[in-house]
Amino acid sequence: MKIKKLIEALILSLALLIDVGPVSVHAQENFLVQEDDAYDSSFSGPLTFCVRKDIAAAFAGADGETQPLICDSSGNLHVTSGGGGGGEVTNAGTFAVQEDGAALTAQQAIQTAVELIDNLVHNIDDAVGATDAVIGLGCKHEGDTVHLTTADGDYDIVRCSNFGAMQTEPEQHHVFDALDAVGSWLILDDATANFTTTKKHVLGTDALIFDKVNGSGTFAAVIDQTITAVDLGKPSPHDLLQTVIYIPDLADVAYVLVRVGTDDTNYNEWRIPDSALTAATFETLIFNIGDAAHAGITGNGWNPSVITYIALGVQFDGEDDALVGIIFDEFSFHTNQHTSAELNAEVSSSISSAKVDLQKINGSIVDKGSGNVSNGTQRVVLPDNVALPAGTNAIGKLAANSGVDIGDVSLTAGLLHADSPTTEVAVLLMIDGSADSDIVTTNLSKSSAITITGSGRITKLCLIVEGTAPFSEDGTIYFFDTDPAISSNTDDMTVAEAITVTSMISLKGTDYNDNFATIKINCQATDESFHAITHVVYEQEGATTIANQDFQLHVWYRRNS
Repeated sequence: MKIKKLIEALILSLALLIDVGPVSVHAQENFLVQEDDAYDSSFSGPLTFCVRKDIAAAFAGADGETQPLICDSSGNLHVTSGGGGGGEVTNAGTFAVQEDGAALTAQQAIQTAVELIDNLVHNIDDAVGATDAVIGLGCKHEGDTVHLTTADGDYDIVRCSNFGAMQTEPEQHHVFDALDAVGSWLILDDATANFTTTKKHVLGTDALIFDKVNGSGTFAAVIDQTITAVDLGKPSPHDLLQTVIYIPDLADVAYVLVRVGTDDTNYNEWRIPDSALTAATFETLIFNIGDAAHAGITGNGWNPSVITYIALGVQFDGEDDALVGIIFDEFSFHTNQHTSAELNAEVSSSISSAKVDLQKINGSIVDKGSGNVSNGTQRVVLPDNVALPAGTNAIGKLAANSGVDIGDVSLTAGLLHADSPTTEVAVLLMIDGSADSDIVTTNLSKSSAITITGSGRITKLCLIVEGTAPFSEDGTIYFFDTDPAISSNTDDMTVAEAITVTSMISLKGTDYNDNFATIKINCQATDESFHAITHVVYEQEGATTIANQDFQLHVWYRRNS
């Protein structure tokens, strides 16, 4: 059979080559087409034929034998679903098979879930729809707040209180070091000795203890440590640094210090003076970020985003001062809620305990014994029908004098010069637009005389600019304790003039009232200290030249001495 087919194929090939009869080589080229050839009406085959068989049935006698394609009465080719047929061909070139029963139900459920998830996803700034689907946020009911058992950095469940409120921690914190072990802590210099751990602690398992000894020109006992970089972001001035300390005796102590920075030559320092400390007692010391000690800032100061250095210590009055048993425990950073309270009414409270201990008044330890009054002494009102005990010290600094009698003490009538009420200074014409020289940007006005004696705080000032087209731009007011003899439109200030400046207050152009055609006013509440003011000068910091405009200054102050 195979030899017969081979002979027939050779005869057909020979016929095509020798152009026998009507079937020439040229004609046979129309049988052959290439992929992507355009349709040609002269194309003569070969055509694919099928045998009509309305009901599909086999022609071949056995499985594996050759048979023709079969078609139904409509010319449709018979195919089987097992071979991938039985369904429509989509324009994507894939076969879509109709599913029924459980499979179809499962597909519909998946589609519903996908659509629901899609409805829950919204982009930032999308408008809220009236029928948007939402997911209820659940939390674990745990009325008693306890420490989580999961490891730091692992997932856990949000907790809710007994009333369904989500448990939160408004104060966030970071522990720089628990001070449970010496670890990488070091003694800063030879004024510190006997550095080790102690079981006399408040937090964790241990604390660190050391002594102050006579060092080589060193007044402080300090321990420090280089740490892995910590990023505190952008702390606020009211955020806190915190540590626990025990100082056996305060007789020679000047202050407690903490340092935070990048190394031992670049750091900020915070201090608490001995007057605010209690000897032989564990105390929690809190340092507001905004209260950094100006004199203690070293090198470039600190960078809160990259902290790699911390230090703890106690400054003493003298180099040879010695003290045994200084203890520090846990050093940490805490965010602090920014709150402000003002009491405008009487506040009353009752205490059932027969004993009330006041720890501190005005930041100082309360004196509980006899002797002279101090910053932390609690004052009480004695009944007017009871005489003061013999030997009682004079009340305040009042002495016998003519005037109003207060028992056996008389008070001179008149304005108090210490802690006086707010006093108003007469309005001063700083710049006379019609008489003074024009003042260009960054230049100074002439020095004008103004008298505020003593020392205290400037509580408020107003600057009034008057003219046909008054401007409102940035500027600075300088107060002097000696006449600097500056003339109008001076472009510089000498060192001799600068060292007589006692206060300076900057005003922003955006703060001026802009409602009037010929007047602009900038009033600011201030808390600037002063001492014996005699003259004032204005610096023009805006781009406009001061010409034909009057500047009048109005000042209020409170004298402390």
